[in-house]
Amino acid sequence: MPRNTVEIILKAKDQASGDLKNVRVNIGGIAKVAAKSAAVVVAATGAMTAGIFALASAIVLALVHFIMSQMVKRQRAEERLSNAIDAIDDGFALYDRHDRFVTCNRKYREFYSLSADLFVPGTRFEDIIREGVSRGQYPDAIGDEDAWIAERLNRHRCTDNIIVQKLAGGRWLKIAERKTSDGGTVGFRVDITELTEARDFAERASRAKTDFINVLSHELRTPMTVVLGYTSILANPLLFRAAREFETALDAPDSNPDLLRRRGGALLAEMSKRHPDHPGVVHFIIHSYDDPELPHVYDSWASRIHPDDYERVMKDMKAHLEEGKIYDVD
Repeated sequence: MPRNTVEIILKAKDQASGDLKNVRVNIGGIAKVAAKSAAVVVAATGAMTAGIFALASAIVLALVHFIMSQMVKRQRAEERLSNAIDAIDDGFALYDRHDRFVTCNRKYREFYSLSADLFVPGTRFEDIIREGVSRGQYPDAIGDEDAWIAERLNRHRCTDNIIVQKLAGGRWLKIAERKTSDGGTVGFRVDITELTEARDFAERASRAKTDFINVLSHELRTPMTVVLGYTSILANPLLFRAAREFETALDAPDSNPDLLRRRGGALLAEMSKRHPDHPGVVHFIIHSYDDPELPHVYDSWASRIHPDDYERVMKDMKAHLEEGKIYDVD
């Protein structure tokens, strides 16, 4: 309490304790003292208020400076993070625990250029996928869009997910997605287009090599079959004689079919007609042109027998011998 105010109170107390008749109260003096004291109180109160205001202002300024510095640090950290993920050669994307888009790098936007405008924080992964399908981003989804979307969302929700995805334009991506500790999803996209094309080329080359080997094997197997067929023919006198006469027909001049009729008593008379019960088997009969009672098909030979038929005839001769269809005409 101010000193002048205390003095006024003490004077009033002394006057009240004395003889009331002798009390002379100087009202004007008391009023002046009171007014002066009031001015002192107001001045003291204003100084206190100013001090409080100055202190509060200092605190507010300190808080603003701290907040601004933290915002600058955060912005710099975000810039460093953005630059770091943009430097990654693979696509990178982050979704929160509600499966909403958080951030991605430049490569990710490049891969999904048809739907890059949808990569806005807060956009749901499902909405991005559905819109991408409608824009033709995923060729494999064409014709069965709903099933493809359902399968993609199911794989996306798995804890560990690795898939291969084809994009419009012929690009192939290997996708690896992992769950974060807070339930979010982090995903990487690796461009495997060159690897996939190289693999497809290797598979085509392998098939071509296999086809070539099969053809070559057949060509190599044909002479061996003839050799093995000769072994069976040599073991049977009837087949051996027929084979010798068949060779004579092969070597006969094209211009003299009568020469074929004069060589030996037995010739192959038919190689082009199919067996009625077995269409895949060539039917032939050994007969004599000198004995019309023996069965035969026609009376003249073609001018020449093609060597490609040789292997087949050797097999058929052996088979027909076992079935009793080759006749000894001697």
